[in-house]
Amino acid sequence: MRRFIAFVLVFSLVAELPCLAAVRGKSAKYVGGTISIYTEKQVDGKWDLEDEFLVFTPKKKELAPLKIAYARIDSLEYGQKVGRRLGAAIGMSLISPIGLLLLFSKKRKHFLSVGFKDNEDKLQGAVFELAKSIVPESLQTLESKSGKAIEYESDEARQHATKGD
Repeated sequence: MRRFIAFVLVFSLVAELPCLAAVRGKSAKYVGGTISIYTEKQVDGKWDLEDEFLVFTPKKKELAPLKIAYARIDSLEYGQKVGRRLGAAIGMSLISPIGLLLLFSKKRKHFLSVGFKDNEDKLQGAVFELAKSIVPESLQTLESKSGKAIEYESDEARQHATKGD
């Protein structure tokens, strides 16, 4: 009976992992802002830094891409949310006490806020969660092409952004 309960608990935790997973690869996620075309709470998509535009293309085909001209960017802010891997540690500790070691590991989510003016000169904002691998390149490109300095949430965020960790 204990094994069955442990299996059910672990399965329920693992089943939720795709929802909680961090953004990976070359992708991004729109997590909030004033963009009226994205009515869903979070929108997964592809992140491109083209010659003239920052382009966010949602995975869902029915949603339109968001194109932000570098010249229209007003502000850039970068920050992180650091947390413990509590759910994974609990799930793994049911199988083996070694799972408790996961409590000592951290997970980082990387957020970029972009303030910009739309085609009607109204101030808009978008918050994206970026994959760790694209943070340094994205910040450098956005800073150089927009001419706006990145504001960092903290010194720790600045250090991780510049070294790509």
